[in-house]
Amino acid sequence: MPELLHSAAEVTSPSNLSASSSAHSVAPNTACLEKYIQDIHYQDSYEINTRIFDHGLCHTTPILKSGRCNRILIYPGSFNPPHHGHLELLRHAFQNCGKDMCIVAAIVFPLDDDGLKSKFKNKKDTKIFTKKERVNLWKDKVASDWYWVYDRSVREFSTFRRQIVEQTAKDGFKVEFVGLFGPDYVSIKGAPIGKWPCEKIMVSDISRPADFFGPGMATPKRIEGFKDWKKVDFDIGRLSAKARDDAAMVFVRLSFISSGMLESMREEGTLSEKMDELAEELLQEYVDECTGIWICVSETDPRYTIRFIPAKVSVKPVSSTLIREIIDESPGSELVKALEGLALNNDYLVGYIEGATKDGPKNMEIS
Repeated sequence: MPELLHSAAEVTSPSNLSASSSAHSVAPNTACLEKYIQDIHYQDSYEINTRIFDHGLCHTTPILKSGRCNRILIYPGSFNPPHHGHLELLRHAFQNCGKDMCIVAAIVFPLDDDGLKSKFKNKKDTKIFTKKERVNLWKDKVASDWYWVYDRSVREFSTFRRQIVEQTAKDGFKVEFVGLFGPDYVSIKGAPIGKWPCEKIMVSDISRPADFFGPGMATPKRIEGFKDWKKVDFDIGRLSAKARDDAAMVFVRLSFISSGMLESMREEGTLSEKMDELAEELLQEYVDECTGIWICVSETDPRYTIRFIPAKVSVKPVSSTLIREIIDESPGSELVKALEGLALNNDYLVGYIEGATKDGPKNMEIS
């Protein structure tokens, strides 16, 4: 255990996680994903040191490791506008998809303006927020420590994705993108396999009901083009290693907050015991998590799979359509209150609606 703690300490050292570090590697066989994103997305621009992820005291920016497949969730959508249901779906998938997936980070991808105009071409009165506005509505006051919002076009993302995979591979890391969709895209009628360059996709009913699963159902209904659902297989050895690593990381973070407490456990000879106890608790949590997950495989190509992460408790139903209706029906003075708990970044959203923001144009209408 002490060796494990030492390894984790190297990974989480503030100096190693500095965005301005001249090297990608932060410890043997590990690297910060952030540095690759900065180098590829911003290249030689003055923004190259822009923070991609939050570097808070108790946060660890996404770390790549060799010897495994490091997966990044890509969450595309209209997000017109984004709401708490979108965020809960992303958070639920990221946190509960199973530690066997080795998801290290997520990228939110608001679709291009042209795509939204096409989607709503038969709904002339639909209010459309520009991509810049939708990106800003997703962003919080500070960067997230696990997801990032992509602000460029679909065409540019294709190049970005390829370069991330290629550049990390040169340094000995395997990176794969996994698609995340809601039940409005994954249903008994099919799934968007092949629409995005992801062989694996995920779905959950956390923020809206799924037509293939519901109360009283022991097994999800079959998805057209896919075989029957099965419970996910997992490698207990890998989960055990993950639990040990995560337990060590907890104590590393504790050392930043209260080095005296950690030193006291060392002197008492209880540090390894405490870490082992935590690792056992985490392992049980990870096993329980995996046993609740379903997976189905394409009938024609076994590379393509859907992973379903059922929600134990669903969040309050909300949709972008509902928010747009509230915007249309609520007087300006009541808008902030009406949108409370529904839309992300209400202050930004109301500012865009009123045309009062300085960092983006007024929301555009379909012509």
